[in-house]
Amino acid sequence: MTLQLGYKGERVDVLLVQGADFGPHIATMFNPDESLVNLTGCTIRGGIAKSIQSPVLLQIDVQITDPQNGEYQFGLGHLATASLAAGRTEDAPESQYIWQLELIDNAGQIFPLYFGTVKVFRGLIL
Repeated sequence: MTLQLGYKGERVDVLLVQGADFGPHIATMFNPDESLVNLTGCTIRGGIAKSIQSPVLLQIDVQITDPQNGEYQFGLGHLATASLAAGRTEDAPESQYIWQLELIDNAGQIFPLYFGTVKVFRGLIL
């Protein structure tokens, strides 16, 4: 067994429907001993980009809803998802993005929470 120091976050891949709301998704953060993380004074931020080398295209909406009990929510509104380009299918290169969500504690340290791919399914115009 190899010892590993550090943490890159949890991989969570996302499928968005262009022009539809995504979330809000409610999450609760726990310490390794399973006690609740106190998020008082912390910030959580996230974004979507085309690739690691490209700038962030969309900021993910994040609110810490119950800081003492480690609860927050995140998502995107339908106007935001409508702004993402999509190809004919969610597997087309035009439909491929990446995302990341991270915590900034009250001392300014940054901790990765989630990362992964984003696929955008072309929405129907009604």
